[in-house]
Amino acid sequence: MKVALVFPPQGHFTQPYLSLPSLTAYLRMHGYDEVTQLDENIAAYDHFLSKARIERALGRIRAPARLAELEGKDGLVFSEMERYQTLSEIALIGDDVAGSIEEAKRVLRSKEDFYDYEKYLWAGRTVEQGLRIVSEEHAPTRLTAHGFVMRYRVERSKEILAAIDDERENPFLEFFREHTLPRLKALDPDLVGISVTFPSQAIPTLTLCKLIKQWKPSVHITLGGGLMAYVADKLSKRPELWSVIDSIVLLEGERPLLNLCEVVEGKRTLSSVANLIYRDSASGQVVKTTQIDPLDIKTLPTPDFDGLPLTKYF
Repeated sequence: MKVALVFPPQGHFTQPYLSLPSLTAYLRMHGYDEVTQLDENIAAYDHFLSKARIERALGRIRAPARLAELEGKDGLVFSEMERYQTLSEIALIGDDVAGSIEEAKRVLRSKEDFYDYEKYLWAGRTVEQGLRIVSEEHAPTRLTAHGFVMRYRVERSKEILAAIDDERENPFLEFFREHTLPRLKALDPDLVGISVTFPSQAIPTLTLCKLIKQWKPSVHITLGGGLMAYVADKLSKRPELWSVIDSIVLLEGERPLLNLCEVVEGKRTLSSVANLIYRDSASGQVVKTTQIDPLDIKTLPTPDFDGLPLTKYF
């Protein structure tokens, strides 16, 4: 029985989010040793903030050529003036950012240079500039240290489902195909649990789910996390959702996730798992199971960070 627990983009990049280590420890305490934690949020930031990836973005943006097109117009509307300003900045500093981004990451990970105020400010600015370059490649999408926003509204499930197929504006399609899916294929999990805490994770999460299902339709994908407490009921009413996931865990995930492992092994049914939403395969009806109180936190094991890339956080 192989389990992959995933924390998807986009969250802040300063530390691991505690859900994965907590769930990993609980599953391992109950004999499920083959649990792998994938913090794809920090993996994505490390990827986008790399020399090779920023150079790829610069090549795709073609700032000098697009500036020339704007300069050839008789006048610019406000959105074009904003674009002109962004492209001018990229044309001016793009190569320097690409050349210095690895050093900026080193400073933010250093036990010494991080506390050098001037170095810290420089590194922070360089990271911001790198993310602006990547964002411009996928404009009007914006990826920053604190958020991920597309023109699609995460308050509308229909727009979320449209965003996951947008090849030009969704930067995570390419990232997941090139980086996350190969890791998952090597693991070949039977169950994938994805922790969705922030609205900024909604589109990346379902983007990844669809790609996983295209690769391995038989894998059970379950969503959990704080955001699900607010959107699960509404989201579960969208028929398209159930082509990319299999269940949604409500509230704390330790016991439901353990029970889902037993479901995948054939030891119990989905209907017997408390705090769960799923679609019945026979009737096609969406089922919400009995809600019970979470486990007493004093009975839970110490979070297990084994397998997380602790040296990569900024």
